[in-house]
Amino acid sequence: MRNCKSWAFINLLALAAILAWGQNAFIGGKVTLHGQPLASATVNAYLLDRGQTKYTSQWSTTTDRQGEFAVRSLPNGNYIVTIRYGGKVVYQGKAQVPSGQAETMKVDLK
Repeated sequence: MRNCKSWAFINLLALAAILAWGQNAFIGGKVTLHGQPLASATVNAYLLDRGQTKYTSQWSTTTDRQGEFAVRSLPNGNYIVTIRYGGKVVYQGKAQVPSGQAETMKVDLK
């Protein structure tokens, strides 16, 4: 009986690892304003449903002093990416993230 419990636990860990492995994609990039890094901007990534009519999940991060950001551990799919600064949406665009890959964005606000 003890071996069955151990075997079930090992299978559960393997399943968790497989599910986590499928979510190692990310959206990253750099935000600038007239060519200068834009620090402390909020970057949101909204995962769209299959019909691409509404979002099902949201991830958020902020840009660092160099204007760079990375939203990690994303499932594959299509995203709406917004950048907010000073309480306003200053950028909105789409990103497609294939499983296990990255989408790199360079946004220069004018």
